[in-house]
Amino acid sequence: MGARCERQPQRLEMKKLFLSGVAALLLVSGAAHARMRTSLPPAEYDKPYEGELTIRRLATEQEIRTACPKVNWQANYQSHATACSLVWNATRCDIYIVGDRALKAADMNYNVALRHELGHCNGWPGDHKGGKKVFVDLPVTVPKLPLSTKFLPAYPPVVCVTPDWNREPCENRETKDIWSTARPFQIKDLKR
Repeated sequence: MGARCERQPQRLEMKKLFLSGVAALLLVSGAAHARMRTSLPPAEYDKPYEGELTIRRLATEQEIRTACPKVNWQANYQSHATACSLVWNATRCDIYIVGDRALKAADMNYNVALRHELGHCNGWPGDHKGGKKVFVDLPVTVPKLPLSTKFLPAYPPVVCVTPDWNREPCENRETKDIWSTARPFQIKDLKR
C-alpha cells in the first residue's frame, strides 16, 4: 500500500501533463478554425464564364449588401459581405467585389472570391451544394474571363467610361442645362 501512495503524485503529474497537452492542441486547432473559409464551386460550375460579364469593385461591405439585397449574409462566415453576383440570365452576370482595403480587412483573397462568384454566374446555386470548403487565403490563379469583360473600379474616385467601356476623364463630359431650353407649362400640354 505504501508503494501505491508514492506512485500517486507521479500519476497526478502525468494527468496534468496530458491535460495541458490536450488544452494546447485545442487552442492550436481553434486558431486554425478561426481563419475565414469559403467554398469553391464544384467542377461543373468551376469553368470559364462565356456570357456578358461585368466586375464592379465597391468600397465597403455595406455597398455589397445593398447591391445584392436577396443574399442571406447571416449564413456567411462572420456575416462578411465581400462579394456577390447578380445573374440576370444565362448570358449576363454582374459580379461585385469589395476593394482591396476591405478585402484585406476581411482576410479575403480576390481570386478566391472571383472564382466563387463565377461559379454562381455559371449556375451554381446559392446553397453552395457540392462546394469545396477552402481557406480564403488559398493561393488561386486568376480565373479565365471573357475578353468582353467590363471592369468598373472601386470608388471614389468617380470614373467616367465611354460607350465602349474605355475610361475617360469626367471633366470631358458636357453637362446640359435642361432649364435653359425649357418653356413654361401651357394648357395645350394637357391631353384631352
